[in-house]
Amino acid sequence: MTHRMDEIALRITNLESSSDGSSRGMSDPLTPQRHFLKLDVPQFDGTDPCGWIFKISQFFNYHHTPEEKCITVASFYLDGLTLSWYQWMYHNGQIESWQQFLQALKTRFILIAYDNPRGKLFKLT
Repeated sequence: MTHRMDEIALRITNLESSSDGSSRGMSDPLTPQRHFLKLDVPQFDGTDPCGWIFKISQFFNYHHTPEEKCITVASFYLDGLTLSWYQWMYHNGQIESWQQFLQALKTRFILIAYDNPRGKLFKLT
C-alpha cells in the first residue's frame, strides 16, 4: 500500500513540475500514454492453484513488482488453509524466494485440487 501511495505522489510531483500552467491537463501527443487499470487479485483458498498462480504472476508482471516483494504482497491474498500453511512455512524459514514460494504452493495444493479416482473406488461399499 505504501509503495502505491509513493507511486501516486511521484506522479503528481512529475505532473506539477512538467506543467507550465498553460498546458495543464494537456498531454504531449508524441509521448505514449500509460493507462493503469485497477486489477483485483482473487483470494486463494487452496482451490485452483494453477489458475491463482497464473493470475498473481500476471498481476506482478503488469505492475513490475520487484521479486523480493512478491511473497509479501501475495500473502495478503491467502485465506483459510492456505494462510495457515503460509504462516507455518514463513515462521519456520521454509520460503526464501518467490520461485521457492510458487514451487512450495504447487507441491502443497495441486495435490488436493485433483480427485483420486482409486481412492473413491476403495470407499465404495
